[in-house]
Amino acid sequence: IATAHRIPSVMIGYRPKCRDYMQSIQMVDWLISTKDFEHGKALLMMGKMIRQDADIRRKLDENVTRYMSAQVAAAKQLRSLLKD
Repeated sequence: IATAHRIPSVMIGYRPKCRDYMQSIQMVDWLISTKDFEHGKALLMMGKMIRQDADIRRKLDENVTRYMSAQVAAAKQLRSLLKD
């Protein structure tokens, strides 16, 4: 939900789908797997995220906008097919 609103966030990867999602929006650097989770590492990552906030938001905006545009185009195509 945070990434859809262009809010930088760290994902704790509990399933492969977490990695897939973060890769799809080019945010895999902000993923920590549950097996590699360490408190100190998470805090360092959060500090880095705060320093790179503007760049991360810009990248999120590009990727979220791209997916939203694809969804709108697919919906329009489906609507057109259903009218016929």
